[in-house]
Amino acid sequence: MEIIEPKNFLNAFNHVSQAMTLNASVKSLEGDDDTVLEIHRLLRDMGQTKFVQMTRKSADAMVSVPLYAGNGIVVKIIPQNYADRSTCSLFKLPPISVDTVEGKHCDFQIKTYPWLSPRGVTQASINEMRSLLSGVGLTFNENEDTPTNIHRLPDKSGTLISVDEDIYHGRLTIPQLSEAWVDYVRSIFPIYEEGRIPPQTKDTDFSFVSIHNPAARSLEFTTWWAPCVEHKALEF
Repeated sequence: MEIIEPKNFLNAFNHVSQAMTLNASVKSLEGDDDTVLEIHRLLRDMGQTKFVQMTRKSADAMVSVPLYAGNGIVVKIIPQNYADRSTCSLFKLPPISVDTVEGKHCDFQIKTYPWLSPRGVTQASINEMRSLLSGVGLTFNENEDTPTNIHRLPDKSGTLISVDEDIYHGRLTIPQLSEAWVDYVRSIFPIYEEGRIPPQTKDTDFSFVSIHNPAARSLEFTTWWAPCVEHKALEF
């Protein structure tokens, strides 16, 4: 896997700020050094001091700032006014942890996630996900139906999953699927059980690795994960 030399948070964020001037987080933190330092302190208290930049230009991430913390962990800085307020989690990657930092212009959420490989998603994959969403009463938000926002789980079927904060709208016709989905993703990544990410050490691996349970290769998300749902109600 590719290994990139990690930087301390302030250097990494400074590099992001210069390269991603249209990013919402960068714009909201412009001239707000106190909040940048507070985010730095929060991450340091979590044991996270070095990061790899995951994006090169604003188009790669228009809202959040994603940073790779090594050992299969991603940290995202997200303006709270952009945070996903929906109660539906279906096909979304849930955060491992969520913290809030007050800012001068807006508050920010600092969320952690397991890293997912961005490979293997095509426009045909997007069309497949559009059909899945439509089947349960959901529709892509404008400009969110791109391979950049969709990755695959390391499970039997390479299930499509959103890594974006807020990617669709509508009313889920089978509400039980939302909770069942979260349970399913948690079964793939043991770190969800801990609810926190381990501190970095001198041995932290900054290559891009997936920290999924090897048994995930035999798992598949079907309506069997949702109790009280007719198992033929939806085909995945």
